[in-house]
Amino acid sequence: MKRSGLAADVFFISGLTVEPGAAATELKRIRLAAARHGADAVLVIKAAGQVDDYVSPLSVFYLTIVGLWVVPGTHHDALFVVRGGLWDVRNEYLYLTAEAEGLGQRVGPVWVRSRGAVDEARGIAMKGFQEELRKRMNTLASDPRIPLESPRIR
Repeated sequence: MKRSGLAADVFFISGLTVEPGAAATELKRIRLAAARHGADAVLVIKAAGQVDDYVSPLSVFYLTIVGLWVVPGTHHDALFVVRGGLWDVRNEYLYLTAEAEGLGQRVGPVWVRSRGAVDEARGIAMKGFQEELRKRMNTLASDPRIPLESPRIR
């Protein structure tokens, strides 16, 4: 954000300053917390993951002691989605949105855990989100309708 010339300052907003409440008012509560910090705009990022675990027909060999440790009969498929939006704190104007998803997969014996698939999916999603956000920020910074004489985002 700073490199694109779109932001004079970038900082995290403490979750302690966001008042608890209903999900329907979440954006308003986040904007209010950002205003308390003196921000002009706030980037809200949400992420979620899902894992699907299943066994293949090879898992019948799990009945043997050796098969339990070496037969690749367990599958872990992970999906990780990251979404974000840049909002004006004062008037709730949406400057940009970005979204990315990643898929990860692990196949192995019964003792192989889904953590590797989740980590793979998260890494792919975060990298894609960063690239998409950078692209959208550069487009926003070059938009003549948005004056950048004064810092827009703190």
